[in-house]
Amino acid sequence: MLELFIKGLLIGIVFGVPAGAIGALTIQRTLEGGFLYGFLTGMGSSVADVLYGIAGIFGITVITGFLNRYEVVCTIIGSILIILYGIVIIRKKYTKEQKVIKSGKTYLSGFGSAFAIAIMNPATVVSFMVAFTAFGLEQQYTMAEGSAVILGILIGTSAWWAFISFLTKWLREKFTDKLFVRMNVVLGALLILFGISMIIRCFFNTALSTRTPNVLNLESQSTMTSTALPETEQTVIMQNSTKIDGVMYRPDGDGPFPVVILTHGFAGNYTYITENIAKELSKAGFAAYAFNLRNPDTRSMKNTSVLTEAVTLNEVINQIKELNYVNPAELFLLGESQGGFDSAYVAANREDIKALVLYYPAFVLQDDAKDRNPGWNEPGYEFQDDTSFGVSAMYARDALSFDIYDEIDKFKNDVLIVHGTQDTVVPLSYSKRAVSVYDHAELKIIEGATHGFYSGNPFSVSTQYTIDFLRRQIKE
Repeated sequence: MLELFIKGLLIGIVFGVPAGAIGALTIQRTLEGGFLYGFLTGMGSSVADVLYGIAGIFGITVITGFLNRYEVVCTIIGSILIILYGIVIIRKKYTKEQKVIKSGKTYLSGFGSAFAIAIMNPATVVSFMVAFTAFGLEQQYTMAEGSAVILGILIGTSAWWAFISFLTKWLREKFTDKLFVRMNVVLGALLILFGISMIIRCFFNTALSTRTPNVLNLESQSTMTSTALPETEQTVIMQNSTKIDGVMYRPDGDGPFPVVILTHGFAGNYTYITENIAKELSKAGFAAYAFNLRNPDTRSMKNTSVLTEAVTLNEVINQIKELNYVNPAELFLLGESQGGFDSAYVAANREDIKALVLYYPAFVLQDDAKDRNPGWNEPGYEFQDDTSFGVSAMYARDALSFDIYDEIDKFKNDVLIVHGTQDTVVPLSYSKRAVSVYDHAELKIIEGATHGFYSGNPFSVSTQYTIDFLRRQIKE
């Protein structure tokens, strides 16, 4: 429990650096009304961070899914709030001797305004996904364990706001009246610039994502272009009596379209990364289905294993192939991390997978299972539940019932593997070995990328590698 708290504390310190609009607003509020006013302003942002952290650590897909779908609207609302606060600060023309009425209403206003700005920044949830991966927080946690992480995040971010507010209050006493006035104007102007830049960046990213994939090409000039924006639909798939939660992105038209089925990683769900990849694939002319391996408790790894996940993936494939707008002869799998392991295993045991895309496939998991079960190959060895890892006995037992490299050797079609040089969860060596086993495989290495291509350059580059690879498969 202490280790989880410390990891949360480090996440709060590393990812809670007081930069950007909230940092400027906190400094201004401290100059205006003192330490408590500034500190509570920063705490509004910390509470928003905690809510995003809760969504990430407990896998609340309602929140993450909403943010994915309404990212542009949330960003614009938050940007407008920042601009308005900047205008108010400049127009008030604060002086050093001016006293702010320090009441509960004032403090609540400071807290609430910062909270509103921070909660309207969907990029924060992506930061936490990256943070959880970087600190090895990718499994299912109990309420107590998850709360330890969240408490650490809250204290870590709060420490920053206490420090910046204290430092600002100390510097305030050294300001002349003229410098004090100028500082407020500068901070107000910075807020306006932050807000405008967020809107510009939002519209730029939206415009970029709605162009044809040929414009997005980073590595090569492709000839295939998208003629329309994708449609979104809930595709109901049942496994026994359980509904599999997923979403299909498809180009406009009747099809039939080539289809890509995307599988997420350990203790994750489709809103983390695979849904965003699916959106880009649909713009390139592919129907793309992202789904949750575990339903309805998406993050729980109890009573699940790579073999139970393979059963779910096979069921998804069988039902997706029956859709009238899908071309079953052009069926592709894309898996990330443990989802890459699952996809590789399933593809090796089917005849209808045209090609395979693997992001940092977790071929390391069998060695990890051996390390956690030193006597696994001794006669009569009984696997036990691993509470520290959040898995039941069947997880390791099923993982060690075969050799993944023996299995993938059976897949004779083309394979693309994409891996980052700074991946500490799945070392690059495992993908290099896989390339040597497959008959037709290529390895794309992204310099500096970690485990999880959630955003930025790793996401853009890996997505383009994937689109280029899949287009070549359709031409052949």
